[in-house]
Amino acid sequence: PTVRLEVLGALAAEDVPRHHDLLLPLLKDPARMVRGKALHLLVRQPDAFVHEEILVLLDDKAFGAFDLDERR
Repeated sequence: PTVRLEVLGALAAEDVPRHHDLLLPLLKDPARMVRGKALHLLVRQPDAFVHEEILVLLDDKAFGAFDLDERR
């Protein structure tokens, strides 16, 4: 997870739209910190498709397995 976090931290905000296809799968990454960083990058984008994908994730049964603090 350390390398994935470093990559996410180095990603400039203006580059996020070009990398949606790589960032969206990270919302299901096994590492909590990676999921959180990917989510923070994506929610700041004014893109209805990305927001819809995030809403689908919230409805996913696997989302219920995350601890309460993370689901908030």
